[in-house]
Amino acid sequence: MNLKAVLSQLLPGAIAWAEAQAARIGGSGRPLDAEEIRLARNVGVAQPERVRIVTADSLPLPEDPALRAAALQTGLLGPAMAGLTLGHAIFVRRGHRTRRLLSHELRHVHQYEQAGSIANFLPGYLQQIVEFGYAAAPLEQDARAHEVAGQEPDVTRNPWLDIPLADYEGHMASPAIGQAPLLSDIFAEVLGAWSPESVAVLGCAGGNGFERIDPETTRRLVGVDLNPDYLEQARARFRGRIAGLELHAGDLQTTDFGFAPVDLVYAALVFEYVEAGTALSRIRNMLRRGGPLVTVVQLAGRGIPEIGPSPYPSLASLASVMHLVSPEELRSAATRHGFRQLGERTVQAGGKHFQVQTFRRHGPG
Repeated sequence: MNLKAVLSQLLPGAIAWAEAQAARIGGSGRPLDAEEIRLARNVGVAQPERVRIVTADSLPLPEDPALRAAALQTGLLGPAMAGLTLGHAIFVRRGHRTRRLLSHELRHVHQYEQAGSIANFLPGYLQQIVEFGYAAAPLEQDARAHEVAGQEPDVTRNPWLDIPLADYEGHMASPAIGQAPLLSDIFAEVLGAWSPESVAVLGCAGGNGFERIDPETTRRLVGVDLNPDYLEQARARFRGRIAGLELHAGDLQTTDFGFAPVDLVYAALVFEYVEAGTALSRIRNMLRRGGPLVTVVQLAGRGIPEIGPSPYPSLASLASVMHLVSPEELRSAATRHGFRQLGERTVQAGGKHFQVQTFRRHGPG
């Protein structure tokens, strides 16, 4: 394909495709965290709060045959590429996120901001690609000049942010693991025992167990999770079924969620990934005085891996952040933070044992 001859014909379609992709990611991608915002500002991004990132197994390709062929011919897209920026939307191939790549893509965000829009940026950028080639294009050279040294993965990033919900749910629901139905059943039992008008589910992911809510009894449901992509899928699933649905993205250890206290908090397989005391101090503020906190923690088992064998390779990354907390440790931490244990029991699934503990919040406030 003679790209110089056909570029003007391809541009309208290329701009429309890029704008559509950017709009899609704007509604579903995750925002930058605090460290990434600092990196964005360092490379010149004026509005880092608008940036959204999506991690995917492959970068998107246009369906239009001519656009697809041109993108592959120039090297802009294809199996060798690890990132793509369209306006404030950044796509990153799974397993390829590094500080170097992210700083490069964020510099492209700066370039889009300088141009004012995708429609203003793409004609000049694509003209450079056609005229000089991808590697020698001035805008690409500028992005490389602003890369942060070091290609090592960003070890400060929580791996939960890069695990697809389909992988997590597939793992938890598999017959060999069986934890998704177990946690849903425990939640249903808790709802039946306490009949709360409002409840918060910590680490709610895509909403496992939300379907057990009786909207006549529980009129407000608050879901909290670190991964905003999980919450968007939970919203899509339950938006029309639960009228009082609130979803909040953030880290239980650092985020001030600020929602009104609830009657009951359910935290299943959460304390394995947080510092118990820090999390409990925040949970206390989420819960009305006298309200129950129900927790589920995984018990250590001799010869049993903390993360069970899985056909989903992405789950292996959790090994770096998962640390079992014993029921005794959790009880001690809860007591220090104004909770009193009411009861506990042991359940099992997939060859593993779990402790269900019920605490009640006491004290002022």
